[in-house]
Amino acid sequence: MSRIPKFFIAGAQKSGTTTLHNILVQHENIYLPKTKETKFFVDPEVNKLGLKKYKEFFKQKKSFQISGEVDPDCFYFNYAAEEMFKILGADLKVFLILRNPAERAISHYLMSLRRGIEELSFEDAIAYEDKRIKNSYYNDLHYSYINRGNYFTQVKRFYDVFGKDNVTVFIYEEDFLENRQELVNTICSKLGLDTMLVDVTIASNVARTSRYPFITKILNSPNSRIRKLGKKIIPSLRFRILLREYLDTINSRKLNKIDESSNVDFDSEYIFRTYYDQEIDLLENLIDRKLDCWKSTRNQHV
Repeated sequence: MSRIPKFFIAGAQKSGTTTLHNILVQHENIYLPKTKETKFFVDPEVNKLGLKKYKEFFKQKKSFQISGEVDPDCFYFNYAAEEMFKILGADLKVFLILRNPAERAISHYLMSLRRGIEELSFEDAIAYEDKRIKNSYYNDLHYSYINRGNYFTQVKRFYDVFGKDNVTVFIYEEDFLENRQELVNTICSKLGLDTMLVDVTIASNVARTSRYPFITKILNSPNSRIRKLGKKIIPSLRFRILLREYLDTINSRKLNKIDESSNVDFDSEYIFRTYYDQEIDLLENLIDRKLDCWKSTRNQHV
C-alpha cells in the first residue's frame, strides 16, 4: 500500500526537523518513510525519475491514518512549493520551524565544516556565498548559510501557494525547545489526529564530525565517479538513498570535548544585525508574532 503525504515538515534546516521526525514516527496513526528526506521536490536528478519512484518511499505494510514527509530543503529552494502543490495538492498541511537565522547559519556552517564539505573560513564562506551557490544545486544545498535565513520570502511563498490556513509556523527557541509537547499536540490537532503520548525528550542529529572527509565528499558530490557507478549497479533510488545514509552514519562520530572546544568563536549578534535586522521586521508582520527571542541573540551552536 502506498500513500503520498498529506502533511509536510518543510523546514527550516538545522531547526530540529530530524528530532521532530523521530517524535512523530512514534504516533500509531502517522507514517513517515525511513528515508527522512527524499529530495524529490528539490533535487532535479531525483524529480526526473517521476511520481512512481516517489511513491515507492511510502509503501506501507500496514494501514496508517495519514502519511507525511520531512525535508527542510523544501522551504529554501524556490521551486519546491509549486512542485509540492502540483503533486500533493492544495490541502497539504505544511509545518515550518524557524530558528534564529544567525544561529542557524553558524550551525549549518559547522555541520559542513565537520563533515569535510567546507574548507573556507566562515568569513570567507559568507563573503563568497552568492557566487558559490549560483547555478549549482550541490553548492546551494551545502553553502547557503546566509540565504537560508531569509525567512520572509520563503514563508510568504508557502502562504501564497498553500494559503495561510494550511501553513503553521513554529519558533524553534520558544515552541520546539521550550514547549515541545504543545508543538506536537498542535500538529496532531491540525491533522485531525488524537494526541498520543510520545517521547518528546529525544535528541536527534547531534553534532558529529566525519572520520574520513574524502568519503563524505564522495557520498555527497553528484559528479563523483563512485556515485555514478552506484546508479548503474543499484537501480533502486530508495535503496541508494538508504545506503548513502547508512555509509554517512558509520563514517561519522559524535564530537568529543576537544572537538567542541576547538570551535571558532562566532559573533552571532553581528551576523544578525548585518544580515537579518530588516528581514525579521517583515517576518514579524507576516506571521503576526513578535520575535524578541531572536533579537537578544545568544551563542548556542549545535
